[in-house]
This record gives sequence, C-alpha cells and structure tokens, in this order.
Amino acid sequence: MSKKSQTDKYPNYIGFSITVPSGNGAANYKQISMPVPRLQTKNKAQVMEILWLQGRSVTYYDANVQAYNTISIYSGNPVSGDINLDDPRLLFQKSYANDTNGTLLTPATDNVLYSDDFRIDLQSKEGYGFLFAGDKLNVNLTADNPAYSSTLYCRIYYRFVEVTVQEYVGLVQSLQS
Repeated sequence: MSKKSQTDKYPNYIGFSITVPSGNGAANYKQISMPVPRLQTKNKAQVMEILWLQGRSVTYYDANVQAYNTISIYSGNPVSGDINLDDPRLLFQKSYANDTNGTLLTPATDNVLYSDDFRIDLQSKEGYGFLFAGDKLNVNLTADNPAYSSTLYCRIYYRFVEVTVQEYVGLVQSLQS
C-alpha cells in the first residue's frame, strides 16, 4: 500500500475544551457533534477518518499534593468516570501525573499551573487513520486532584473518505452498545 496523497496533508479539525471541577475522583464529560458528510455516491458511503488528536491539558494544583488526570475519547453512549481499556468504543485514553510530564508554567511554590501538551497519532505507517461512522464522540476528563480544576483543550484532525456499504455497516455496528 502506498501513502496517502500530498493533498491530504491539510485536514480539517474540530476544536473543543472541557473542564473537570476540583475534588477527588471528579469527572466531567462532553459530547462532540461530528460534521456530516455532504457527498454520496452509488454503493459508497462517506465516513470520517480521524488522523490525530492534539491538545493541551492545564491544571492549577497544590504542588504538595500528587494529582492525576485521565483523558478518554470514545464513541457510543456517555459513561461516568473512566471507560474500560478493553471497551471497543475507546479511541484513546491518556493518564498522567502532575510531576512526571509536561511543563510548570509558574515558579514551584505551593500553588502551580501545570501544562501537558500531547499529540496522539492514529495513522498507520501507510497514512490511514481511524475510521469513524458516528455522529458524536464523547470526551471524559477525570481528575484525582482534591483542590483545583483541570481543563483540556483539544483538536481532532480528520478528513472524509469513501468506503463500501458493507464496511460502513460494520463501522456503524461497532459503535452500538
């Protein structure tokens, strides 16, 4: 298989943000409406091909307290808290601690602002991304940070591709649960 054409190197994106309140085990989720394909051809369907996710998580926390955040993006119905890693609807999940990654944006005092940039590439070495045939994605952000809130700023980069009707039906069935 050859790589995708050079014209595909400028994909579209959807941007969003989500904030989780302070408190141990605090969680919040957001449903993101996905764009609708506009073209239809005979015996083909257009689906979204998600190429990568890029973003930043910003947490203001007490430097004397260990804080953990978990970001999950998945399809189907919303779930409270973290989604299981073996759930087929899971697109990606990232967990991190405030002292193991990222950049401190303020001097190390009692209260600090911490930023963690990330890029999750969902493409194969041939340049094919994650096919998604749904109309909504769910984003969960959970935090084990008793004193302060966390905010996730993210972009989902995508393009539309044509698939056979059989492949489309399989993709839609995989989202059911």
